[in-house]
Amino acid sequence: MIERTSPILVSEKIDIPLVGVVTLEILRLKVDPTTSKVEELPLFLYIVCIRR
Repeated sequence: MIERTSPILVSEKIDIPLVGVVTLEILRLKVDPTTSKVEELPLFLYIVCIRR
């Protein structure tokens, strides 16, 4: 398993960490703008066929 990092913003003035869109997409998550809830994204598999 490969471990990688992704930035989040943490502030002493704000109690909630700020997670960006890229971090959410890496974790296969999205925010529903109508409910403000975090939802899981569907997993898409792309198959690439290379012919020689």
